[in-house]
Order: sequence, then structure tokens, then C-alpha cells
Amino acid sequence: MALVGGIDLGATRLRAGVQDGDGPVSYYERRTASLTSMEDLLEWLATIASCLDKVVIAAAGRLQSDGKIRLTNVGWPLYTPCELAKILNDVQCAVRAMSLLDVDEYCQLNDIEPSTEDRVAVTISTGINSSLYKAGRADAAETGHTVWQPWEDICTADLSYQFLNFLQKQQRGQPVTVEDAISGHRGFHNLYNFMRQHFTPSRTLVEQVTYCRSQQEGIGSVITAAACQGDQFSLTCMKLWGGILGQYLRTIVLADLPQGGTIWLYGGIVESDDVMKLVLEQTSFFTHLIGGQAKMHELMEQISLRLVLCDPENIPLTVRGALQLAKEA
Repeated sequence: MALVGGIDLGATRLRAGVQDGDGPVSYYERRTASLTSMEDLLEWLATIASCLDKVVIAAAGRLQSDGKIRLTNVGWPLYTPCELAKILNDVQCAVRAMSLLDVDEYCQLNDIEPSTEDRVAVTISTGINSSLYKAGRADAAETGHTVWQPWEDICTADLSYQFLNFLQKQQRGQPVTVEDAISGHRGFHNLYNFMRQHFTPSRTLVEQVTYCRSQQEGIGSVITAAACQGDQFSLTCMKLWGGILGQYLRTIVLADLPQGGTIWLYGGIVESDDVMKLVLEQTSFFTHLIGGQAKMHELMEQISLRLVLCDPENIPLTVRGALQLAKEA
């Protein structure tokens, strides 16, 4: 049986799994900052398990046509893959892992059963991205960098257009992307700054946001938690956020799932089902996803939506996908 390794290279933590065939997974963690290059990482992995047959590394970054990758979340040099180690986008690894999940590791967000086995994984965390799994192949995209176009509705009044105008002034002629609007780091900072021009946040929320910013951390988890607890300022942020998320997923469906299928949501911003319950029940998420009577609205009503639940006792999703892809390599 093949001895394989799967690694999730995060900006803060490096998480690794080693598995012999279908045996149990040995799991390891260390701080990413303790290493300085991909070569360091592979040397460390060799101390954990020698004689590995294949390693797949899940990383944030765009794969080049020659297989090289420039990482976007750590400042390591450009990496050229070797015979042992293959590097893939982290969402590619995550989408492969979806079929490995037990029924208690995810929840169904709507009542639609998938019409095909095609699926898209969408990560909503520090950044936003997606990956399509179809016919046994996982392909990464850069959909978080697609342009966001506002769509006014009764839930967000004219805030969508005002938010776009706010972002355009900041961008100075550059396109406003989905990540600029709703990502866990840059997006929520922008949302908070914009909303402060129209509404007054509570003292507690200001203190929490100020602390996160002093630590150079994102504020997405602060806003989502406060919204779930009934904070009106945060809830207003989430109403705008939910509509934009629905628009983004609609774009993904049109591009990747024309015959139907499943969208799997995962990542730090939506890892609590309370957050998605709020988004589904109190925002215009479905209105923007389905698009009213817009063309292809019937396709949107054939898309199954699932949320991967976070359980710290489980092997991380990207590590599981990387191990599976290493076996299949």
C-alpha cells in the first residue's frame, strides 16, 4: 500500500496528515512561520515519515502552466514541484474531500437533492475562491477576483450602490471584486468602514474591531458573531453581505453547474450553522441567488446547497482531500 502525505499550508498553521493505504491518519501541526521555504517543509515531513510515495500540498495561490506556484498567504520563494511533491490550490483539495464526508459532517441548506454528481466547493474565509469537481477532475479557479455588480432590492435598499461607490473610491480605477466586498479579511473591513458612515456601532463592537485591527486580524468572525447575537449594526452588515454572497454563487452556478449539482460552502466565516441560518432567513441571499425571473432562474432552483460543519476533532478538510489526491496520483 502507498504511504502518502497531505499538507494544508496555511498562513498561520501548517497541518499535515500521513496515511498508509486506507489505514488511520497520523496528524501533525506546526507554525508556518517556523519554516522558510517549501524545501524546509518537505525536510520536516521526512522527519515525520520517511519513504513517502507521494505528497500533495494544498496551498493558496495560482498554479502556473508549468506547475509552479507563487504562494499568496506566505512569503516563500516561487516553488517548482518535484517528483515526490505535487502542489495544488487548497480549494482543489477541499472539493475532492466532499465525497468523503459523513452525513454528520455537513448540513443541507435547502430541500434540493443534486441532479448530477458535479460539485463546486466555495471557501469563505480570509479570502474567497471556488473549485469545480466534475468527471473525476478537480479544477481551481480565481472566482473571488471576479467583478461585483450591485443589485438593489428591498432588503438592502440603496446600500449596494453606495457600497460600490465607496469601494470604487478606494480602488482608484481598479475593478471592485467579490473579495473586496465580502471576504473574511478585506471584505469585512470594508463593510464595517462603509457602514460606519451611515450607522453607529455599539461601544463593544468598536472595541472588538479595534483590538482585531491592532493584531492585524480579520473582523469577519466578530461581525458574524455579533449579528447572531442581535447586534443591529452587524445585522445590517450581514444583510448586505448575504445578498452579495447569493450573487456570487449565482455566477458560479452559471459558469460551472449548467446541468445542476451541489455547492458546498466551507471556511472560517461560515463554519457555524448559526451564521448561515441568519444569512438564509434574514438576508436577500436566495433572492440574489435565484434572480427572481431573470434568465436561468429555474437552474438556480436545481442547485443543492450544503454547509461543511467545523469539528476540531476531525482531520481538516483540505488535508483529507490532499491525502486522497495523493493516493490517486
